[in-house]
Amino acid sequence: MYYTYMDFIGDIDKLRRQNVLVGTVGTSETGLEIPYIFVGNHSGPQAIITGAIHTRENLTAKLLVMQAYYTAFKAKSINGGVYFVPFVNPDGAILLELKDSNIDLVVSKYSHLLSDKIGENLNKILNLTCPKKLHNFDNFFELGLSDLFSLKHFPFNQNDPKAHSIPKKTYEKNQLKSDWQKAKAIFLKQKIEGAIAVNGGSLDFSLYKANINGVDLNNNFDAKFGQGAGQVFAAATQGFCGRFPFCQKESAALKNFSLAVRPDITVSYHAKGQEVYYQFFQDQIDFARDKKIAKSIANHLGYRLVDGDLGSSGGYKDWCIDFLKVPALTIEIVDDLYPHPLSVDLLEKEWDKNKDIPSMILEGL
Repeated sequence: MYYTYMDFIGDIDKLRRQNVLVGTVGTSETGLEIPYIFVGNHSGPQAIITGAIHTRENLTAKLLVMQAYYTAFKAKSINGGVYFVPFVNPDGAILLELKDSNIDLVVSKYSHLLSDKIGENLNKILNLTCPKKLHNFDNFFELGLSDLFSLKHFPFNQNDPKAHSIPKKTYEKNQLKSDWQKAKAIFLKQKIEGAIAVNGGSLDFSLYKANINGVDLNNNFDAKFGQGAGQVFAAATQGFCGRFPFCQKESAALKNFSLAVRPDITVSYHAKGQEVYYQFFQDQIDFARDKKIAKSIANHLGYRLVDGDLGSSGGYKDWCIDFLKVPALTIEIVDDLYPHPLSVDLLEKEWDKNKDIPSMILEGL
């Protein structure tokens, strides 16, 4: 059983209604929001914990939501604050649903959630599908929907029988909203079809790691970019680092968010292997600091501590160590014996030892 993006949105809403601070890091390549959950206070050390940067690892998103809830309501008070970013790659979550559904159903389920700020691609679609309506709309997508709805010169279709049964302004508003939603649906379907092509024509994305463009987001950060073992240089299910660092909206958003927060430590949750990584060409002083923290976490989890970078490059952990100069851990949950796809039911075996990681990383600084 997968943890879907719609499940996630529901959980986010529940947390918000319980007065937990929720915000957005940015949007994905399709325009889906990348929410964060903040627990704690803004004084003292700050941490960022990320999950589901890889499509097939979306159970880590559920783990982070569980951690956020536990840290907010069940755990002892923490020294500082934690930003949880459960779904770095939300488009990957909707790709996973294709195996047990179909493209049109997934598009109808999610297209209305796409951000209103994905204008350039939608502009092309709308100009192809309804060019007459957009004849005077040079800056169409620089305006919000509320502004567009109030425009006086939007074309009025006298041949549409609905035009005479409702007020003109309301008719125009509904017509524009309908066109907008149709363009979003077309755009999302095109993006999904592109991912299916990268996936060899298959709707089964259970082994897929990349984002919807075939870029491995955990290779797209500016840390020895393009030099990692196993990286490829064209769209692929995994390993494609992209054309240049931060060329994808998800990695660029996480970079900008991290620069704004300036965390004292980061943790990147992945699956699988039950291992902890911490090393990326640190100097001797930072290496000793980071290994001490990583060893403490690994011992608590009962996971293997992995020394060396193992050919890693372009990862979020790597960039945090290299650019932000802070401790950054990768934690791989779930025993390697379990094959992909990884059901969220496996979190039952991981929860007790992972629930206190947010408070532990702050205490270890």
